[in-house]
Amino acid sequence: MSLDLLVADTRRFLDNSRRRKRLPGATLRRSLHDAWFADTLAWLLDPKGRHGLGVRFAEDLVKVVAQTRASGRYPRRPAHLKWGKAGAGRGGTHFAFGDASVIRSLPLGRQAGSGVVAPHPGDLAFVDLAATDSLVLVILSRIFGTNHSGELVRHVEATERDYRHVQVREYVYLSLLGSPPVVYPSDEGIHAEDWLRLSWLGHVRPVLEELVGGGGAVRKPRHEVLHLLRVLRWLSAMAQPPDPVASHAERLGAELVGAVAECLCEELEHLSSGWSLRRRDNHHIHLCRPPDPPVVVEMEPGLGIVALWNGRSREPRARVVAPFGVHPIQLRRLVALVALDVHRKHVGGPRPPITTSTGEAFQRFHDLFDFVFRYRFELQVLLSGTAGTWRRVADDEPTEQLALFG
Repeated sequence: MSLDLLVADTRRFLDNSRRRKRLPGATLRRSLHDAWFADTLAWLLDPKGRHGLGVRFAEDLVKVVAQTRASGRYPRRPAHLKWGKAGAGRGGTHFAFGDASVIRSLPLGRQAGSGVVAPHPGDLAFVDLAATDSLVLVILSRIFGTNHSGELVRHVEATERDYRHVQVREYVYLSLLGSPPVVYPSDEGIHAEDWLRLSWLGHVRPVLEELVGGGGAVRKPRHEVLHLLRVLRWLSAMAQPPDPVASHAERLGAELVGAVAECLCEELEHLSSGWSLRRRDNHHIHLCRPPDPPVVVEMEPGLGIVALWNGRSREPRARVVAPFGVHPIQLRRLVALVALDVHRKHVGGPRPPITTSTGEAFQRFHDLFDFVFRYRFELQVLLSGTAGTWRRVADDEPTEQLALFG
């Protein structure tokens, strides 16, 4: 299938979806980011929150955590929750939660040379420090991205230090579809199985559906609760599309990486001759100019396109070439600026004038870039549901990434 037909087929699916499950663009702009989801989750967990759910959402979510811990896929220790009588841990149904609270700015201590570590906007902790049954539930919510190097370690170390006397200490990695956290080489002593994998669509949404419309229906939930459910239902339709749209989405991501790489290669060739493009696989592309190390172009977890390289000084470099959904005109300017940076740091020599190429590659892919810009909210979700094959799983430092691809 040609790129034009691929875009046309995907556009048709998205247009039909817009007609069936219409959400205003302003709603999507407000809602589709980690801070909004984490703020809403913190509000739902707060027993004093004016959401009409009382402690029922907190109780049901803790029940899900306990059941997940007891599923046989995760290690079990006395400080964990459990479901049923067998195995180590404490039962997940013995908590009152009437005086529980939520912490949004988690204290993560200090990092050498950089002062206090700032928490991610998707991080929170649900804390109940009752005298008999105490619990701290650390949640890292990532919708379209993933955790960064050192985050898992800092959260575990801070919790085990500050809440070591709390009877239950659980760690949850909450993503859109239940993807695992990334464990980096620098995350010493941490394993992916230390963090329970929950998803907004597979775990949080069913809890809300049961509370609002199921057998344990809440009589008068606030409109914010219904709004969250509406967003989650829309996300479910976008993130788990039928065939052939799912395969279209994966190919669309690869085509987007290739298009940006060709535009960057054209700009680099405009600055200094000898550049060539070599597709390592569908989602990682090398821009080569022997004998220098290659520039790796790939899609990062947030769906932006990045360039990674080692300069002549061997100092690692990384630049975002194309933030996801950027306007095509701005995309061309960003590509030109990154090409200039690569030329200066990777190739060396005097600083060339800031000019752009004839833009033949950009014109060839303009319709693709314009399509991504106009449907960026839907495509952000659609690609996130299928983008696992091209996301990085190594450390986010370019030196290690370049070592992976030779």
